[in-house]
Amino acid sequence: MLDVKQATKVFSAGTASEHHALNGLNLHLDEGEFVTIIGSNGAGKSTLFNIIAGLTLPTEGDVLADGQSIVGRSGYVGYMLQKDLLLPWRSILDNIILGMEVRGVPRTQAVAKAMPLIEKYGLKGFDGHHPSELSGGMRQRAALL
Repeated sequence: MLDVKQATKVFSAGTASEHHALNGLNLHLDEGEFVTIIGSNGAGKSTLFNIIAGLTLPTEGDVLADGQSIVGRSGYVGYMLQKDLLLPWRSILDNIILGMEVRGVPRTQAVAKAMPLIEKYGLKGFDGHHPSELSGGMRQRAALL
């Protein structure tokens, strides 16, 4: 369960101007619920996601995961960006294991974890390809992994 309570985010551009990206937003999501957030440019969608993911602090308000505040704490919630952000010079496999590599997981162990997922997500046989050689959907699945 995820609750956003009275989330407000004010960006200041000096002392003269402020931009309210969010103003007292409340949101409740139950476990397993699928929600789409739609809004115009500048409406605060990315700001909301960044606050929920712990990447940005709200000016006011709270974010609760299963009743516990997660404000400013990354690793509890993640989200997919529109752009896959895969590293173009790395193979799909090397992009997928990047997070484990950064955490110091040995390559053989990281590859052993990644390969079953590569097959499960319909990327079998493409692990040695580079992002430019895959469709947009395939790149998104690789980015998710």
